[in-house]
Amino acid sequence: SPIGEVQEFSVRAGQTTDIGPVALYAPATVRGAVTSLGKAIHGRARVRVLDADTSTVLASVLTRPHGSFRIGGLSPGDVVLQASRKGYRTQTSATITLHAGEVVEPRPSRGVVLDLLPSTSLVGTLMGFSQDPGNGWDDPLAGVRVTVVSARTGRVLGSAITNALGDFAVGPLPPVRVKVRAHLAGWLTTWAPDQPSRDLATVYRIRRGEVTDVGTVALYKPAAIEGQVLSSMDPIGYATVTVFDAATHRKVGSAVSDGDGRYRVEGMWPGQVKVRASLAHYIPNWADSFGQRDWDTATTFQLYPGWTLTQAWSPTASLYLDIAREAVITGSVWSVPFGTASMPVGDATVTVFEAGTGKVLGETMTDGMGRYTVGMLPAVGVKIRAAKDGWVTSWAIGKTSETTADVFTLYPGQTLSQTWDWSLAPVGFDPCDYLPCPPG
Repeated sequence: SPIGEVQEFSVRAGQTTDIGPVALYAPATVRGAVTSLGKAIHGRARVRVLDADTSTVLASVLTRPHGSFRIGGLSPGDVVLQASRKGYRTQTSATITLHAGEVVEPRPSRGVVLDLLPSTSLVGTLMGFSQDPGNGWDDPLAGVRVTVVSARTGRVLGSAITNALGDFAVGPLPPVRVKVRAHLAGWLTTWAPDQPSRDLATVYRIRRGEVTDVGTVALYKPAAIEGQVLSSMDPIGYATVTVFDAATHRKVGSAVSDGDGRYRVEGMWPGQVKVRASLAHYIPNWADSFGQRDWDTATTFQLYPGWTLTQAWSPTASLYLDIAREAVITGSVWSVPFGTASMPVGDATVTVFEAGTGKVLGETMTDGMGRYTVGMLPAVGVKIRAAKDGWVTSWAIGKTSETTADVFTLYPGQTLSQTWDWSLAPVGFDPCDYLPCPPG
């Protein structure tokens, strides 16, 4: 027993006092090593053995230069180990029960922590996310390279590898503002806590003498999209399929369809997206549409980490991508034909409107000979207008208003060539300047 807990015995002259059995214990020993961020510490650290109940120091030693230590002559009982060194945060282990004659070697599996953190460092935990709509999980990730960079210059300030529990610690670090990057092969590189780029990453302030905890950093398995590009049910090869972030309109991935029109876009972040197909001489269109769509009416799809969104043939949301061959209108704009007075009008604006809605489908300028071509038009009924500052606006064929304008039907892959005469004339034009006018 400790000296304060010994039992007193009364000894009288001429008598023999029997104090009973006296227990002797073989001393216990603790040995191990002090590290910092999993590596040998530079210089010596102080290791103390404390009584677990009273925190009384029972023994104290300095580690050897490479960090190892051995403390013997310890009595049985509950103790804790404490490691300290200038410039590092003191670490205390979990409670260790010493038994007589036992040699205890501190190991993480026994709850003993003897790894010192620099007084200025950054810590956190990496979690991996990979799922499909019906099966998801999140687990600590080991072996992830965590890099700390200057938020201002991007210079690397330090790095570490996560342990089996996904934990990491990087230090010592200068007292500056930093950003944190996590990388593991087969996963999307993340900027803490869960962003795809450095520009979107959170800025952490490192303070002298403090440990900055960034909490949980998410690492995602990449998502993918696969499907087929068609035109009137025929496969379309070599079309470009582009995936956009539904919130920011930012391009997040693209691919080119093969000879059978099939495509696969990989390496994308989870989130909501819209998908578009385009090809020269075809009208671009958005996924989940048998007719022409634009950004506002296009279907939004949800991507999940580690999951492939596959084209589904169903009346509900699918990746059906149908692009129609463009229709083209070509011709030339002339002034009012009065015999030899007819002349081409350059730099006139030719606008094509959808006949039913009045929506502008295409627009161009005539060249010096009055010629124009408007492409990438859908197969619908259209009305066509020519206009130029200082000239009377005209609708084909020679009509003066949208209401009376003729409707022309366009067909996929067809070119509609102008066969009419415009009645575009200068403002204030008097035909009597060119032809005899009747009296009065």
